Amino acid sequence: MTPLSKKAFWILFILLLVTTLATLISEWAPLIILSGFVFFVILIMGIDTLNNLFFFSIPLSIELKVPGLGELMFPSELIAVVIFALTLVNFAAQGRLWRKEDYNPVTGSLLLLWVGLLIGTCWSNLPIVSLKSFIIFTIYLTTFYLQWNLYPKDSVQKINRAIVYYFAGLLLVCLLTTTEHASYFFARNMAKNVPPPFFSDHTIYGTCLAFFIPVLYYWIKTSTSLFNKVFFLCCMAMFTIAIFATYSRAVWMSLIVVLVVYYLLKIRVPIKKLTTVLVCFLILIALFQETAVEVLSQNRSDSKSRRAEVSDQLKSVGNISTDVSNLERINRWKSALSMFSDKPVTGYGPGTYQFNFITHQRPEDKTQISVNRASDNFSQGIGGTAHSQYLLYAAESGVMALIGFLACILYTVKEAFNLYYNSADEKEQLYIKALLGGYITFVFHSFFNNFLDIDKSASLFFLFSAGIVFLAIEKKRSNLLLNNL
Repeated sequence: MTPLSKKAFWILFILLLVTTLATLISEWAPLIILSGFVFFVILIMGIDTLNNLFFFSIPLSIELKVPGLGELMFPSELIAVVIFALTLVNFAAQGRLWRKEDYNPVTGSLLLLWVGLLIGTCWSNLPIVSLKSFIIFTIYLTTFYLQWNLYPKDSVQKINRAIVYYFAGLLLVCLLTTTEHASYFFARNMAKNVPPPFFSDHTIYGTCLAFFIPVLYYWIKTSTSLFNKVFFLCCMAMFTIAIFATYSRAVWMSLIVVLVVYYLLKIRVPIKKLTTVLVCFLILIALFQETAVEVLSQNRSDSKSRRAEVSDQLKSVGNISTDVSNLERINRWKSALSMFSDKPVTGYGPGTYQFNFITHQRPEDKTQISVNRASDNFSQGIGGTAHSQYLLYAAESGVMALIGFLACILYTVKEAFNLYYNSADEKEQLYIKALLGGYITFVFHSFFNNFLDIDKSASLFFLFSAGIVFLAIEKKRSNLLLNNL
């Protein structure tokens, strides 16, 4: 149990008193007071208990519509607000956000992304929408990443525990979802219908499952008891079946990319050389994009065909001629690029792509599933996304946010590679590969979808990055201690 410091307790007490007095005039006062009482009881048990409950609840939370507040993931987002407030209180009590000796470039990159989102919010054409998105990101960044800095001695242990509790919640969801899907003989047309109410979309569900395939492999390899090994083997089998049954091409391909990364680790490719190769590859694609388009135009594999097999669905990723899903995704990408070219510095504002991209669509890029006007439902924010986390940040928050996000990814991967190459412990190497593998699934998936505004996937993105970063900090601290002896 992690108790509050005396100074933090009094700061929290004053905040709770002011909040209670301010909300007494509201119609939500009874609910707020009741929620405050429940959370206060939990806090008596310890902040660690609250954190464990929080991460366990994330995959199990369901969406509720609250009058005046909009949509709310219950109970995870309520607990997130409490942990966010507690974290700020503890940072205020310490008088600092980060120790100089523990600074990491990943943290600096995330703060750069945060500043980019702040700039985008200040110059947004829909200030209320952007402010809401900015607040949500701030809460996510604090509760999923920054809060671990409060525990310099056991941050890695606490991050591992958070991952385990999230897995426990996701395992229950997977059991329920897989059982229901099995009753329909894993029919492809039911893949979108079985994840609710826990996951709104089968691709988000598949994304979160994919995080744990490398982790389950690590648990299987490092389990000392036969019972644990068999249990995790069964979990691996169930998660694999569930991922296959999502029929999400991006999720399938993300796991293939993980195998490629593992091979690069095995042959010990220097991270600088790998970065150089990737940059050259992107330059070549840009220079010969017309030839690439011509080659891809010959692909006629259709993911939506009733007779499409797994191989056909994977091949359909490159079909930019007849696959309407791919064509619409390209339309959204081009719209995002158009928005970015209009406002490269500030963007249109976080959360505003869905309201602004319609006018940026070119007639020749539209498909039969394109949105042509902002209907009543669409004006509520339903049905519009950039289908790329990278392009979404560029369109909504400009170049600074995009650079911050890219730098965060590059530095996290660099830290993982360096940790792996410098470690002589096989178990530690497996642990690093598990965190990096899960992280890579999301990084790759982010080319095709954007899920950082959803706590179920954002929590894992920040958690796995934090696991790598704080392990690097811990190793650095140990090396400094040995050098000073």
